[in-house]
Amino acid sequence: MEILIVTQSFYVRNQFVNTFYPRGVTVYHTDNAEQLLEKLRLYPGIEFVFIDVIHEEYAQALDILAKVKAFAVTQNRKIFALLIYVAIDKSIAAKAIEHGCVGFVKSNVGGDDLFLYTMQLYQKLKGTPPERKYVRISLDPSNPNERIGIKFRSPINSQLLVGVIRDISFGGLAVELVGMFPQEALAVNTQITNIRFMLDDRDVYADATVVAYDYRKRFCALRFTYLSHDDQEILASFIFNRVSLGGVPGPRPSGEESSGGNEGKEGESSPSEPKSSSEG
Repeated sequence: MEILIVTQSFYVRNQFVNTFYPRGVTVYHTDNAEQLLEKLRLYPGIEFVFIDVIHEEYAQALDILAKVKAFAVTQNRKIFALLIYVAIDKSIAAKAIEHGCVGFVKSNVGGDDLFLYTMQLYQKLKGTPPERKYVRISLDPSNPNERIGIKFRSPINSQLLVGVIRDISFGGLAVELVGMFPQEALAVNTQITNIRFMLDDRDVYADATVVAYDYRKRFCALRFTYLSHDDQEILASFIFNRVSLGGVPGPRPSGEESSGGNEGKEGESSPSEPKSSSEG
């Protein structure tokens, strides 16, 4: 599942990034209406557009809704638009629905409620739960600008192992190991704690399980078993910056890391009446 957030608010944007990326939903962003259709053309997988109503400028929001609706018709795509609001009256809500709005989200909603409401609304509109996959970022260790070091101790002999990250997602990471160490220092299915690396000059600590290991190629793949809330936010920001802001050419979600989307349930909220995600 891919969504687009239209907002000038750094807080609102980060709320969506931190809520959805860890759950296998890709978030794109624009801070102005002029770039909206360009984003929709560039990323044909976008199905939900969240429009942040700044300073209760509903006339502008209604215009954006109309553009999204018209674009979807011309492109033969199903794109659903929602409004993020602070306060809204019934007459404006009715006009928004006439312009294609399918849902309403309060600007101060919590991340868990926002996610649950979105999944319920998606299933209600589409009839099936959304497909969710982690975005995987590939890195080139030979490029100094993409070289990210990593270190952890062997759970078998406590030797310090070092390497560079070849790719990373919320599912885990692939590591190119360097230096000398015995072959038996690692094994598939072993648990590793206190893995350390840096993303955008911020320390990240993680626990993981070894899911692949090739001593001859100096390669191992790790599946995360624990990331703190703060470390999840760091990783979400890292991935978002490279996907949505162009730090790295936008990778597509990795099919091997699908989270299945089975959590979706039939939504109880009706698109014909404004409901915040805290009410959904």
